[in-house]
Amino acid sequence: MKFEEHLVFLIKDRKKTPWGKSLGFTSPSITAMFNGHTPGPEFLNAIRRAENVNLNWLLTGEGSPYIVEHFSTAETLRNHVCAMLQDEPWNGYVLAHHETACIILTQPGQYEFKGKWIDYSIIHVLVGPGDEALLNTLDDYNRHHGRLFIPDMTEQDKESLINGNIGTYQLLHQASPILTTDGALSDISELTFKSGTRLDNPIDVSTMRAVVQLVDECEEKLNTKLNSNQRARVITAVYRQAERLELSEEDIQAAIETSFDVLSG
Repeated sequence: MKFEEHLVFLIKDRKKTPWGKSLGFTSPSITAMFNGHTPGPEFLNAIRRAENVNLNWLLTGEGSPYIVEHFSTAETLRNHVCAMLQDEPWNGYVLAHHETACIILTQPGQYEFKGKWIDYSIIHVLVGPGDEALLNTLDDYNRHHGRLFIPDMTEQDKESLINGNIGTYQLLHQASPILTTDGALSDISELTFKSGTRLDNPIDVSTMRAVVQLVDECEEKLNTKLNSNQRARVITAVYRQAERLELSEEDIQAAIETSFDVLSG
């Protein structure tokens, strides 16, 4: 398919001009895109944010249409999700598809385009092996915060989502969105994985909170602002190191500063 055909696939049942204007685009630029003109990086990044679209697929047709973050083990998925949940007030949905876990985290966001602030939905689709320890961590978080739900989804929709074939519009904004709290369960303990490996090392919440606080202090000290994904990766990496090596607060601070140096290098 050509670029303009990918755009038609992307917007689904939405009208071209209202869709483009909701992203901050002008009528001429919208017309040009749907006539085969590939827009510049600023336009592409706006589309990526709003639709969670894989730009490689949008431009070349290679890969899956939508962005999914994959984790190789239940532990790395669990640590990453816990870091994100400790850091910001996400709303989340948790799915079990055979032995695979899928956690969707979303919150309102804004981006600047041509001097205007555009509202959109930030979304992260996180996928990896599921196990009982992951469910215990999510269930413990939900008992205190109550922002995670188990949506009523078909196995076919779950598989499509995990494979990167369902985007933000279908999940959150179409007339009958796939993700909704209507009819959704809030008891994470109701989930099971058919062949997950049991792990018995739950998150040390006090250590995780200490790492999050030190990352905040480091951002202020270095006058550096990480995006949510960068923050989660720094927090996860430093937490795992602190837990494994029993680091002191000073050592944790040094590890965080090293991570910041790597990101800015």
